Amino acid sequence: MNMAQKLLVCRFPRPDAKIRLVFFPWAGGGAAYYINTGRNFLETIEVWGICLAGREGRFKEPPCNSLSDVLEELVTGVYNVCKDKPVAFFGHSLGAILSYETAMRLKARYNTEPVRMFVSGISAPQSELKKQAKRKYDTSKFTDDEFIEFLRKLNGTPVEVLNNKELMSLFLPSLRADYSLINQHDCDKLPPLDQRLTCPVDIFDGVDDVEHDLEGWREITTGPSTIQKLPGAHFYLKDPENMGRLVQHMTDSLR
Repeated sequence: MNMAQKLLVCRFPRPDAKIRLVFFPWAGGGAAYYINTGRNFLETIEVWGICLAGREGRFKEPPCNSLSDVLEELVTGVYNVCKDKPVAFFGHSLGAILSYETAMRLKARYNTEPVRMFVSGISAPQSELKKQAKRKYDTSKFTDDEFIEFLRKLNGTPVEVLNNKELMSLFLPSLRADYSLINQHDCDKLPPLDQRLTCPVDIFDGVDDVEHDLEGWREITTGPSTIQKLPGAHFYLKDPENMGRLVQHMTDSLR
């Protein structure tokens, strides 16, 4: 198995699909949750999930703490897998940032970009709120216990996992690595208009999540954009009804 096959996972292959939809994971997440939704899309859409080192099928690999290295792997892997068909990106939280940076590098390096972007659960990369959150949640200074309490408040990790020290010792390295990627990300300002994305961008968030600069996401593209909030907090998309709404929206958008 080559590196691209490790990085990108597809549970429901559709050789005749017209478009590939690539899901980028939240911090500590992998491909499994997303690729299971592949069965719910039209036959014209093939769903792929990103699996970074240190989790799921790549659990034996040490997690990567370098944002530049992760992005290099993503750009190369996504291009090699998706260069023969149109591709769309969905990213939640850390995944939204990774999907944006991957899209920008694809545009700069290969003169190609996604036909549509779906971003969720985080402020726009260039926004002041994003910079404030980065300073406020600098998890590199947290002890393991403080980090676990931080995760508990996000309400995305099962309580039985958080309360199990043995399990958490397995998951902490990838979680800490992913949050270090967030802390490394800087975007003081967006590039000139002629260097920005041109595809439509759909922006999502949970109504009960902390405040995010969603309007700022409109600025990453010269194309159209929409904003929609769904019931729930940061991990609103784990609710089956909300995921169903997302699947329906993406299906309709990618027809």
